[in-house]
Amino acid sequence: MSEGELITNAHATETTDIYWAQAHPKPMAARQGIERLVKKALIAGYTTPQIVHALNSTKSFTLNAVEYHLRVALQPPKPPQISVPDVEWIENVDGTMTRVIHS
Repeated sequence: MSEGELITNAHATETTDIYWAQAHPKPMAARQGIERLVKKALIAGYTTPQIVHALNSTKSFTLNAVEYHLRVALQPPKPPQISVPDVEWIENVDGTMTRVIHS
């Protein structure tokens, strides 16, 4: 869908059909309820693949649960915090070198 395009029930039905066709087992939640969630997500600007992924990830078909999975997918994973020690070489009086590690 393009920017600024009016979201209709047909768009929501199409996205829900894509999800429903590949969902196994089928959710016990009402299809109409899921379609309402899909329409809200489309209006909010999420894409069909993002919505289908969120619906596959959620354990509960509530607005909060689906929105949580949509937002989590948007955040890039945080890189691990690795502490790199600062290493310094100091020349001793006798001409040898000593390595000093600062944490």
